[in-house]
Amino acid sequence: MTRLIAFVVIVTVGHPAHGKPRTTVPAPRTGTVDVPVDHLKRSSGTRKLYFERYCRSSSEKHPLILLHGGPGAPMPVARVLQSPFGDVLLRHFDVVYFEQRGTGRSLTEAEKQRKSVIRNRQHYRLEQYVADLDLLRARLFDRRPVMLVGASWGGFLGLAYALKHPGSVKALILGSFAASGRYAMEVCGTFDRMMLAAEVRHPKLRGALGQLRLAIARGKVVWRRGSPKRRVLRHPDVIELALPLAMKARYAQMTQLLQAVAVGQAEGQRFLDKLDLEHGEMATAGGSLPGEATFCQTFVGRSLLESLQRDPPPATHCDSRAVSRAMLKLCQPYLGRARVFDVTARLPELKVPALIFAGQWDPVLDWRETLRVALGLPRATFVLVDGGHTPVAAGGACLARAVDAFVSGKRVDASCFVASWPGVLR
Repeated sequence: MTRLIAFVVIVTVGHPAHGKPRTTVPAPRTGTVDVPVDHLKRSSGTRKLYFERYCRSSSEKHPLILLHGGPGAPMPVARVLQSPFGDVLLRHFDVVYFEQRGTGRSLTEAEKQRKSVIRNRQHYRLEQYVADLDLLRARLFDRRPVMLVGASWGGFLGLAYALKHPGSVKALILGSFAASGRYAMEVCGTFDRMMLAAEVRHPKLRGALGQLRLAIARGKVVWRRGSPKRRVLRHPDVIELALPLAMKARYAQMTQLLQAVAVGQAEGQRFLDKLDLEHGEMATAGGSLPGEATFCQTFVGRSLLESLQRDPPPATHCDSRAVSRAMLKLCQPYLGRARVFDVTARLPELKVPALIFAGQWDPVLDWRETLRVALGLPRATFVLVDGGHTPVAAGGACLARAVDAFVSGKRVDASCFVASWPGVLR
C-alpha cells in the first residue's frame, strides 16, 4: 500500500461557480533563497529554496506565504490562485509560494537517494522547516509579520511556525490538520468511518466494493498486467484503489471506477495501472524521500508504532495490521527519537486570528481533530466544508467569501457551510 498516510496539497480548483472566467494570475517573479543545510550547525553550508512571488499591482499589500502539503508534495500554485479562493488572496496580499526543502525545485540530487536522506535525517525535522520559513519571511518580506495559508502538512507547519514565532504571524488560514500526530495511529479507523458513511449516502458504492473484494479474492485483479512488475492485488490494496478519489469525496466516480477495475474494463485497468503499487505494503508519506523522513520524525514515535503493531484497531475496509507493518517499515530508519508531535497544551498561547477549515468526508484525518485545534485557539473561526481532504475545491465561492470576510476583519457568514464555530454545530 503506497501513500496511505499522506498529507495532500491544497487541491487544484476548476472553473468557479456561476460560469465566471478563471481569475487572471499575474506572472510570478521567481528566485531562490539560501538557507543553512542544518540550522543547528551554521558551518554545514547552504542550500537553495525555490520560490514564486505573485502580486497584482505595485501598491503596498500585506505579505502572505502559501505552505504546500505532503510533506514533500508541491502544489499546482497557479491553478490554485485561479480559483475563487486564490482570487481573494491576490486581491488582498503579496503572495509568496515556496517549495520546501527536499521538494520539487528545492530538491537536491542527494535527496533522491534514500540512504542519503536516512543518513542526514536530522535535516528533515520539523524544526528545520520552521527555520527555513522564518528565514524566507525575513529575506522576502523584510521581517514583516505574514499571513500563513496552508492545509494538511501545510497546516501542521503553519501552526508550528506560529507557536515558535508568534510575533511574526499576522493571521492564519489553515485546514485539515491536527494538534497532535497521534491521529496517524487512527488512520484506519478514520478511513473506515468515512467509507461506511459514504456507503450509506451512495448505496451503489457498497456493491462496487463487494464486487472488487470478490474479484481480488479470486486473483482477477492484476496491476500492470503483462509487464515485468505485474502484481496480483490483495485485500490491503483495496484502500490504495479507493484513496485517490476518497481524498476528494468523489464517491460516485469511485463507484464507477471500482466496478470497472473489478470486471476488467479498460477504463478500470488504466486507473489501476496509474497507481503506485510498486512497493507493496511500503507506505510513503508524500512526494519525496525527505517527505517520508519529515513525516516519520514529526508525527510518529517508535513506541506508538510498536503499540499499533501489537494491538491494531479493528477495521472493515482498511487492513490495520498491514498499515502498522507498512508504517514500521517506512519509519524505522528515520526514528532518531521517540516523541510525537503534540502541541495541544500550547494552543491557548496563540493569540493571532485564525480561520480554520476541514472537510466533512476527509478519509485521512477526522474533521473533529481540526475542530479541536480551533476550540483550543483563543481567536479562531472554524468552518466545515462538504468535501474531503483539503477541501478548497469543494468550498468554492463559499470558502472564498469566508476568507474575504476574515481578512477584511468582518464576521464570517457560515450559512453555506455544513457547520461552523463559533455558532451551532449542526
